[in-house]
Amino acid sequence: MKYNEILDTLCREFEKDTFFYKLRQMDFDENLAKKLDVFINNIDLSEFCKEKRINIVKNIWMMPVYYYIYKERCITNGALEGTYDGYARRFFNRVQEIIESV
Repeated sequence: MKYNEILDTLCREFEKDTFFYKLRQMDFDENLAKKLDVFINNIDLSEFCKEKRINIVKNIWMMPVYYYIYKERCITNGALEGTYDGYARRFFNRVQEIIESV
């Protein structure tokens, strides 16, 4: 995946009809969670210089926090807690791996 593609995708994650946008609307969309999982798992920082790796980390390090901030509202609105927690945990672990790789 190209550097600009990664940054563009990360920035668009808060636009209308995206995963984090829907979370803010108290709507956990499992299909969008799966799509985000695939995206985050395909980020490979090894092909980028340190400056670009750090810039990518700057764009993802807070995302797991948003997962947890909106949890209660999504659960109240009908999301299954176990499913939500599973995606959140996998996302957190992958972001942690990315951060540690820098």
